[in-house]
Amino acid sequence: MEKQDMISIVDRYFSNTISNLTNFPIHKLKNDPTENVNSFFFLHDFGTYELEAKFNYCDGFPQKIALLIHGGNSDLSSLSPLENLLRSKNIGTLSFNLSGLNNTSETKSSLSQNINESMVFYRLLKKVDIVIGYSLGGYIAINLAKKFQIDRLILLCPAIYSDQAVKKMYGTEFKDEISKPYSFYSSSIWLFLMEYKREITIVYGELDGIKTDNGKSKGFYEINDITNYSPIPSEIVQTLKKISMRKANFNFIIEKDKDHYLLKNIRNYNI
Repeated sequence: MEKQDMISIVDRYFSNTISNLTNFPIHKLKNDPTENVNSFFFLHDFGTYELEAKFNYCDGFPQKIALLIHGGNSDLSSLSPLENLLRSKNIGTLSFNLSGLNNTSETKSSLSQNINESMVFYRLLKKVDIVIGYSLGGYIAINLAKKFQIDRLILLCPAIYSDQAVKKMYGTEFKDEISKPYSFYSSSIWLFLMEYKREITIVYGELDGIKTDNGKSKGFYEINDITNYSPIPSEIVQTLKKISMRKANFNFIIEKDKDHYLLKNIRNYNI
């Protein structure tokens, strides 16, 4: 395939005009971006603040487009391993920074605001074939599936939050709400997933979702002097597993010897 320039890519895949395209990020990201000539960054104006996004593609025109949503305490740079995997499969990706979860924007934010931001970026594209959300981004991806008809929904170590947590501002308010034992059961997401009829893949590391006796997550812990991370309560993993056993459209995967940091060594998952 012939290499395509930025303008032709934008014209082909974006429904709205985007401007100020750059080869490198404007904001300082947590991880240095992977060098790739077939990518560009741009800013989207949300009125009182801006969020940066990245479109990543192969040498030719991508056959499919995936929207990628990062997790908490992170930014779009955490998704680089996933971008590289998808690019090798001729799948273009749009990733973006969420407000309140990194240093790229100073605005106060909430999960509800992040869901709205994700919807805005979703609508920038003419067609989205796959939505992939990691951790907190997995919860946001489910909310996009409530709004849009998504062909493939892939959730990597997804978190589930109470309906009350969604509107809490990030910081003490949000932390206090999600720290309540078993608060994740007070979520309308469960009913939505039980009734969901389109294709969905859910992936957890077997060292995530470690069982505790207090309805909370295990957090950081050690096995044979190796530190692992389990921010997802066991009950969330087990409930999603039970739902998947009843539904043919659910593909539930447990990755052996992996914890919550699945993105470091992302696999194919039949994308």
